[in-house]
Amino acid sequence: MFLKFFKSILPFNRNQTNLILSVFQRKSDIPSVVSMVYLKNDVTKLYVQNYENKTPKVTQDIYSIGYVPNYSEIKFSEEDSYSTKVFYQVKGYRINVQEISDIGSYLKQRFKGNAKTIKRYKKRLEQSFHINYRLYHGAIEHDHYDFLFNSLREMIIKRFDQRNEISKQIGEWNNLYSSTLELILQKKASLFVIYDDTKPIEISLNYHLKNNLYSYASSFDTDYSKFGLGHVEIYKQLEWCLENGYNTFEMGWGDLDYKRRWSNDIYNFEHHFWYKKKSVKAGLLRYMLTIKMVFKNYLISKNVHVHSNNLRKKLRKKTPVKMTYNLEPINEIPSNQEMLSIDFEKEEFSFLRRTIYDFLYSHNEQKDNIKVFEKRKMELYFIHSEVTCQKLLIRSK
Repeated sequence: MFLKFFKSILPFNRNQTNLILSVFQRKSDIPSVVSMVYLKNDVTKLYVQNYENKTPKVTQDIYSIGYVPNYSEIKFSEEDSYSTKVFYQVKGYRINVQEISDIGSYLKQRFKGNAKTIKRYKKRLEQSFHINYRLYHGAIEHDHYDFLFNSLREMIIKRFDQRNEISKQIGEWNNLYSSTLELILQKKASLFVIYDDTKPIEISLNYHLKNNLYSYASSFDTDYSKFGLGHVEIYKQLEWCLENGYNTFEMGWGDLDYKRRWSNDIYNFEHHFWYKKKSVKAGLLRYMLTIKMVFKNYLISKNVHVHSNNLRKKLRKKTPVKMTYNLEPINEIPSNQEMLSIDFEKEEFSFLRRTIYDFLYSHNEQKDNIKVFEKRKMELYFIHSEVTCQKLLIRSK
C-alpha cells in the first residue's frame, strides 16, 4: 500500500527486473546492461548475456534490478559510464548442499531434538497411505502435466483462502503454465509430486540451473496437514539433490518458519540501481529512489508491512460456516438399520477427510484398515479400525 505512491511517480520502476526469477526461468527481460551473473568466489556463471557480436543497447539513464541474491555478483556493460547503488531488499533462504554429508546428520544439526519429528512425518505418511514420490524432470505426458498443474493451482488457492491471503503466483498462472512444460522437457524445470495412490497431495514446481535447484511454487492438500507434507517435500527433494550432485537448494524469499529451520544459508536479496554518471535525470531519479528504499526499509523495520497485511486480511475476511468435530472412543460400532457404511474418499464426504486423516496419524493407522459409518439423518459418524472405535460428532456453529 505504502509503495503505490512511489510507483506512480516512478513509472519505469513497474518494469523492474526480478533477477533471480529471470535467470532461473530463462526469461528474456534481463536488460542488455547486464552482461553476466555469477556466483561469488566461484567460476560458475549462472547467466551470460548473448550479444551476438554486437554492442549491447544501453538506452536508459537508470535501470532497476531487484531480487539480486548477495551470493551472486553482476557484471555490467559500459561500467565506465555507469555506477551502481545497492539497497537491502528482503531475506533469502537456501540450503548449501555442498556442506551436507548425509540427510540424517543434517536433520540433527538443523532440528536437534526435533529431528525425530521430521522423520516421524515421513514414516507416518508412508504407513497410513500408499505413498509414492515422483520427480518429472526431462519427460512428462502432456495430459498429466495439465492434471498436475491444475491440481497445484487448486491446492494453492485452497490454502491461501484458508489463510485469508492472496497468492501472487496465481496472478501469473497462465504464463507459468505455458512456459513450464518445455522447460521440464529440457531438464530446466521439474515437478516434484507426492502421491497417495494416484492422487497428488503435494506438488512443487522447481527450476534447475547448473546443479542449483530453485523451489519456486509448492503447495499441498490441507486434508493431510497433520503429516507435515511441507517438511516431507523438502526432505525428499534435498535427498534428490544429494544423490544427483547438486550444489544448492534455493527457496527464495518469504520469511516462513520452515524456511528458517531448513536453511543453512540465510542471505540478503538486494536491489540494484544502475545509473548513468553524468545524467541529471539519472541523478534525480537515483535521489528519489534512495528516499523510497530508505523509507521502505524503515517501515519494514517497524513491521508496518505486517500490520498492513493483517489489515488487508481483515478487510477480505469471510465468515464461513464453522464446524466442530468431536471424536471420542467407544467400545463398538452400534448395530442397527440406521447405520450406513460410506466411502469417505467420495467428494460428498470431503468434509470428513481431514478429521479422518488426523485420526490415522494420531493412531498410526493404515487407511485401508478403517471403515467409516454414518448414522442416517444425524451429524454422527463412526470410525472403526483394527484397534479402536471412535464416534465422530459434527456440529455447525
